[in-house]
Amino acid sequence: MNRPDHSPAVVSPALDRLRASLAAFHQSTDEAAAGDAAVATVAAAQTLLDALSLRTYLADPNTNDRGEQIIITAYGVDLSIRRRDDGVFVHVDSVDMPPALLPLIGEFNSSGENVYSEGRR
Repeated sequence: MNRPDHSPAVVSPALDRLRASLAAFHQSTDEAAAGDAAVATVAAAQTLLDALSLRTYLADPNTNDRGEQIIITAYGVDLSIRRRDDGVFVHVDSVDMPPALLPLIGEFNSSGENVYSEGRR
């Protein structure tokens, strides 16, 4: 349901579209159908990447990063994950979260929910 205080679903439909186009590609019985499905798959993949605002950054050799940084954005919240020498580092940034969606509530490893009401910058 799309209510004024909630962002419309964009990731689920994009993921469903990608799955459907991949299935159509794998089930195609002729070259034309396979070509159409391949074009649809590329478009669906782009839509999903855009919906997640998925981006990566290579590890900086001057830091303790051991792997690329992966960032996705949903509801104005950036989730950043990267491997470091001392483990896996997760960073959540809600600076661009729309005020109507506040507060940010999170949980790590089933340790219980916490409300993060950091002041707006």
